Amino acid sequence: MLKIFTFCSFTIITLLTGAACVYMQTANAVSNRNADGQNKSENQKRNDMKDIFKINETLEKSFPVSGKTVVKIYSFEGEITVRAANTQNVTMKATKMAVDKDAAEGIRLDVSDRNGTIDLKADYVKPDRKIAYGKDYFYSKGAYVNWEIGLPAETDLILETGEGQIAVQGVSGEIKLTTKDGGISVKDCAGNLASTTYDGKVQITNYRGSADVTNHGDEPVLVEGDLQNLSVESGGGKIFLGFPRTSGGVVTADEATLSSKDFVLKKDGERYIFGTGNSNITIRANTGRVSIYSINN
Repeated sequence: MLKIFTFCSFTIITLLTGAACVYMQTANAVSNRNADGQNKSENQKRNDMKDIFKINETLEKSFPVSGKTVVKIYSFEGEITVRAANTQNVTMKATKMAVDKDAAEGIRLDVSDRNGTIDLKADYVKPDRKIAYGKDYFYSKGAYVNWEIGLPAETDLILETGEGQIAVQGVSGEIKLTTKDGGISVKDCAGNLASTTYDGKVQITNYRGSADVTNHGDEPVLVEGDLQNLSVESGGGKIFLGFPRTSGGVVTADEATLSSKDFVLKKDGERYIFGTGNSNITIRANTGRVSIYSINN
């Protein structure tokens, strides 16, 4: 994500690459936007900065598990990717990225397996510092950690990163996701989900169960699936909700503008009922619009 702030004669650019947030002074801020004034894509921004993070160190580990397992990850910055697999092990790949040896030495990894809980932590123990980048410079930790996890489908998750995307696929269980700055993607999952981002897109597809989804920013939120209970809060971005054609719900909406191309929304006091009305849905959309539609499943 690229944010531009101007203070007196200086322009400060906050650039998230992978998960590393940097602050650059430059007189060429305009060149960092394309012709239509929109920010460059995340992939382009990562390519712009990937030559900065020259140190790449990987730690891989496998944990045999039996029965229900809890996997907890805390990372100061970095992406977290979790995929279910036909396995009786939890596999971990932690990739440390750093601008130089000094920044790499500030990363601390702590890995433990105790009483059915696998606890993975990445902390940074050094202060931010000034790092040269061509004729410019930025203030940053200069480091982040990306996590890739494979595990049995029946696993509980508690995942948190300071900055970076969280993606989960194929997991059934208690799922709690938190990122301060980054998107959240949940696909083909089931159980009880609680997800929070302060700035990033949220995309939840083919989900079964109950979900509490919070996006404090103004990026869009999309939730599709067979949901018994759903709570969605947006800081102002659009909300898209997809339900099976044979489903429906009771919607309580505060300051939300509701519309549906597939369901008839029947007003009942402060609530709206559509379809079978068997899902309880609470929406806090602030200034965002809410679109409800059917999905073919």
